[in-house]
Amino acid sequence: MPFDDDGWYPQLRLHYYLTVGRQFLVNRDSKRVKAQAEAGENAIWKPDFNKGQMLSSVLLLEKLNLLQLLTSGEQLRGSDERMQEFKASRYSIGSRSKIT
Repeated sequence: MPFDDDGWYPQLRLHYYLTVGRQFLVNRDSKRVKAQAEAGENAIWKPDFNKGQMLSSVLLLEKLNLLQLLTSGEQLRGSDERMQEFKASRYSIGSRSKIT
């Protein structure tokens, strides 16, 4: 698959859980935590835990209302009003959570 060869899998997986697979996300993340805990004898290495969880990313993208920008067939420019609103909300969340 050409998209897989180009490294699109993580983005496609995130899009899936943000849209049609949302109801499966909590169960998916729970299973990963359980598997990590069992493999580590009830100890989880924080970088592996953080890398494996997707719920926080999906919740952030929902909070930013990112899906409103992903209208099929529509092209947006940085100067469009909807993009300006998105950028403003992104900077607001970034400054409150110390994300740059």
